Amino acid sequence: MYFFLATLKIAYVLTIPNPITKEAADEAIKQTAMKQKQKWEEDDTYCKDYILGWLSDTLYDVYEIKYANNTAKELWDNLDSKYKTEDTGNKKFLISKLFDFRMVDSKSVITQIHELQMIMNLIISEGNSLDESFQV
Repeated sequence: MYFFLATLKIAYVLTIPNPITKEAADEAIKQTAMKQKQKWEEDDTYCKDYILGWLSDTLYDVYEIKYANNTAKELWDNLDSKYKTEDTGNKKFLISKLFDFRMVDSKSVITQIHELQMIMNLIISEGNSLDESFQV
């Protein structure tokens, strides 16, 4: 998603705060500052709309109302923290699944080894590393 926003050249609103216009003696400087502020606000609106557009319908309904008067950065940070937390929980779940794995007599050894390898592959695909001696 961030790559898409960067391609549209509006991802900067997620890192750069809204420029503050100050009273300037020079009219040209004042006009430039006003244009920068207006451009940032337009890009922030586009960015927020694109982020909301990528959400499912049920999430859109929740976040559209909740962040109607907020910036795209606030929406992005909220979604980022929510899904990073869920991702961390998923990693913990996979590790606990590995530690809780038990061989049973009612299933074939080959089937159980396959299940164990699948758990290890999921852990590795999530970005964790398993020591080779631990895998053996």
